[in-house]
Amino acid sequence: MMNLTNGLAEFMQLENHKELFGLKATRKMSELFNDCTLQYSPRHLLPIMPPKQQIRFREQAMIAAKKNKSAVYIHIPFCKQRCSYCNFCGYPSDLAMQEEYVDLLCQELSLIEDFEYYQSQMISAVFIGGGSPSALNEDQLERLLSKIRKVFLLESGCEFTFESNITDFNEAKLAICLKYGVNRFSFGVQTFSTDLRRKLGRLAEQKVIVEKLKSLAQTGVNVIVDLIYGLPGQTMEDWQKDLEFLLQCNVTGVDLYKLQRFPHSILEEKLKTRAYPPCPAADERMKLYERGASYLQENAWQQLSCCHFTCGEKDKSLYNKLAKNGSDIFAFGAGAGGSIGELEYIQVRDLNAYKKKVEKQEKPFAMVFQRDHFSSLFAKISGQLDCGYLDLDGLEKSYAIELKPGLLPYMKLWENQGLCISKNNDIMLTTHGKYWMRWIARFILCGLQYAIYGAENSQNKQMSMMSEMMNLR
Repeated sequence: MMNLTNGLAEFMQLENHKELFGLKATRKMSELFNDCTLQYSPRHLLPIMPPKQQIRFREQAMIAAKKNKSAVYIHIPFCKQRCSYCNFCGYPSDLAMQEEYVDLLCQELSLIEDFEYYQSQMISAVFIGGGSPSALNEDQLERLLSKIRKVFLLESGCEFTFESNITDFNEAKLAICLKYGVNRFSFGVQTFSTDLRRKLGRLAEQKVIVEKLKSLAQTGVNVIVDLIYGLPGQTMEDWQKDLEFLLQCNVTGVDLYKLQRFPHSILEEKLKTRAYPPCPAADERMKLYERGASYLQENAWQQLSCCHFTCGEKDKSLYNKLAKNGSDIFAFGAGAGGSIGELEYIQVRDLNAYKKKVEKQEKPFAMVFQRDHFSSLFAKISGQLDCGYLDLDGLEKSYAIELKPGLLPYMKLWENQGLCISKNNDIMLTTHGKYWMRWIARFILCGLQYAIYGAENSQNKQMSMMSEMMNLR
């Protein structure tokens, strides 16, 4: 059994880490976390150079072990209107560009159509995301969904999610989605407040949103919405109204997301020039999250992850669980990220580069990484923490490593800070700890990397999509 105790102790005793683990507490944890510059760069991913990427992908498609749970991700990078806070890959909605893009997507899907692995691997979840997939017109949507059903074997009860903008979605698109088995619709509501929505560049007014969500909920499909806290000028009263409107709409799930502020976004420029009121401070954002979690729990909602809540047993949020636990995610489209067997990959974002590669009948990789022996360990820890816990006994047994002597003392220190509770070698994050989950996960993952690989140097820094998400503030 590999003993990581000494390496973890050395990492956590580093001078700039002592405060964060309660060893030299001089400030509030919120101040310490907000000031921390530690970044997570996965060292268990080894880059594969372009000449070998296509070969390695084909090899994995031939020999990768069949898994009980695998998923498909399809990326649509178009939006009719860019949100003011957005910093993601995106293009203005244009029917001609979308027409060509759907053609290319279908070609990319055809590249793997003859691979035995894809012909026989059952798919547990499909997620069509963006951007805004609902920017596609009815014909484009039907062609894409038809191709997906032709290429993949979807298991009975497959969770089939379609991301959408309220203003783009209509009855015709709903009918097409239902025809091809879509059973879960995710809407980026962000807030029900018309005034706050205007600041975000969202078009639909409160009344329209509520009516559409109620109507969709009556069809019996899963309806999921995103709500953002920490918006410019947002008060606890505003947030409470959002939560109350959420319950009125009879949706089955919600994600509570903290506003991510990107340096060159429209929103950030507005905040800099004071065209918008300031965003709530760190402690206020934490209170907004805790109020959201407690309100939903008071109304019998179940918390499936640190940000996702569900009403009843219908919504399982399966795709997100698979993506965060290291399962195979077969990704297609410009800017999509996925994995198969021993590989993790990110595809090119630029549409021209995407077109050139697909027309050459190549999988349009930007970067491909080889996972090492410890990759599944890091994925499992990330997935467990995202669900608000750590099963130390299970991790030790599964990976033949000794974690408890190195981690438990520091978890106890965080327990004193109200971030977690330790019981029978299980670590359970409190609501307070779930708010700080990204920071907690970052320190644990960086500590484990230090214990396994030694001190990091600049040549080791390779970022994956997961690490980009983990390093968000």
